[in-house]
Amino acid sequence: RIQSEYFDAVRGPRPSVLRGTPVALQAKPGGYVRATIEFKHPQSPSTDRGSWVFSLGTDGTWRHAEPTNDELGPRRIDDRGAFVLSYYDWDADILDRIATVATNAWAKVGATLPLPKTVRPTISLNPTYASHSGLRGSTTWAAYLPGSRGIVLLRSPESYGAGTSPVREPADDKLLIPLTHELTHLVNDDLISVVRIPHWMSEGLAEHVADHMRAGELAGVVRAGNTWTLDKASEIIEWGTDPARNYTGADLSLAYAHAAHGVRYFIERFGLEVFWALAREYASSRMWDRSFQQVTGVTWEAFGSDWNAWMKSRFS
Repeated sequence: RIQSEYFDAVRGPRPSVLRGTPVALQAKPGGYVRATIEFKHPQSPSTDRGSWVFSLGTDGTWRHAEPTNDELGPRRIDDRGAFVLSYYDWDADILDRIATVATNAWAKVGATLPLPKTVRPTISLNPTYASHSGLRGSTTWAAYLPGSRGIVLLRSPESYGAGTSPVREPADDKLLIPLTHELTHLVNDDLISVVRIPHWMSEGLAEHVADHMRAGELAGVVRAGNTWTLDKASEIIEWGTDPARNYTGADLSLAYAHAAHGVRYFIERFGLEVFWALAREYASSRMWDRSFQQVTGVTWEAFGSDWNAWMKSRFS
């Protein structure tokens, strides 16, 4: 219903016929059936697997469908100690799988950043688009809600919205990086509001902690001499693929690669404590160039030149 229509509008029209092989079927509440389907791509040896939900139409055909919020019923809470899972009965059978991903993601964050003592993550598992529209994009698997004091939205891996995964890879694997990324935002927001610092700092830190550096993307533009400034990366991250700015999905991914390497270089050079000192100073003063030089002892312009030299030495 909503999810498939929304995502298909974003992705463009599908082929008139999608051919897949159901490899597992599961009866769900309300007369729905969740089917695990494997799709073989033309002229490709690889096969992708994804979950689709169907309901039986009055004409006797099975139609791609999606339960409404009323059909999902009330949310339930599962307290796992370090974090809380918020879920519907629809996803009760995969809670242990989600808890494993969340445990690994939270440990990955804690290996780099001080975990908050007063905030426990609440991971909200969402099997449909309508259950929380904060998960808007067709490739958005997780999202932190700034100022929420700990709520991270996570798309159910057994949902249409989670897309497909290579058959040889566990469907849950692709959730680890985005969940680590969003939990990093949660910690960042506890220390200093994510909306008070430049996008290259907040998004770059999250990519750095998740170790999602997109090095291959950045290497190409470094070798071609087409790198952006971190200010430009922040602008692209802010606007995303807004049609008014004509930035593409590839531009956005490359901006994240710039941000990730900008933060990694900053931390290698100055350390994490200086990173937070800069964040606090800028959040207070709102004067970037002055704050940067005051905290680091170098000018913003000089840092940009040094960072470019660092990238060239790394990717040449």
